[in-house]
Amino acid sequence: YKPQVGKYALENGFNMINDITAGGESGKMLEIAALFNCPIVLMHMQGNPLTMQNEPIYDDIMDELKHYFESKIELAKNIGLKDSQIIIDPGIGFGKRIVDNDTIINKLGDLKQFGFPVLIGISRKSFLSIDDDEAENRLPATLGATALAVKNGAEIIRVHDVKENFRMLTVISRIMQRNYVNKIIV
Repeated sequence: YKPQVGKYALENGFNMINDITAGGESGKMLEIAALFNCPIVLMHMQGNPLTMQNEPIYDDIMDELKHYFESKIELAKNIGLKDSQIIIDPGIGFGKRIVDNDTIINKLGDLKQFGFPVLIGISRKSFLSIDDDEAENRLPATLGATALAVKNGAEIIRVHDVKENFRMLTVISRIMQRNYVNKIIV
């Protein structure tokens, strides 16, 4: 989310920006994405990493996400980004309660109205915890929630366990008779 880091990374072989601030308030990261003609992930987060879990509350999480992405997409286009460069991420776990995360996964299709790929990163996150288990014990929950997210519209997934997710998506692809296997980002 730091423009100077993004610029340095792109100058040294990276080819995509994944920005938890969706370009930042100033849009500087969007300018860098435009300059390098690379994709950028615009993620929603309530607050900042230090405050995001301090009693996050929404009247309607999906309405909040839609308004947020409308303004961020407009800013990105005004700065000069092409549609092919924009990816949206609802920010599971970033300023969200468990109920918000669950709602987002169930209603991911609502974000398709923007016409951009939807990325979701849920791998091992705390909202998947059962009996306060540790992150390394959340693979089964991650695979189940990821399968639902993909079925509901996630086009790109960010994962820790590539092999396991690949296998799960291979089976889901066969059952659903659709190709979901190309949805993994490490």
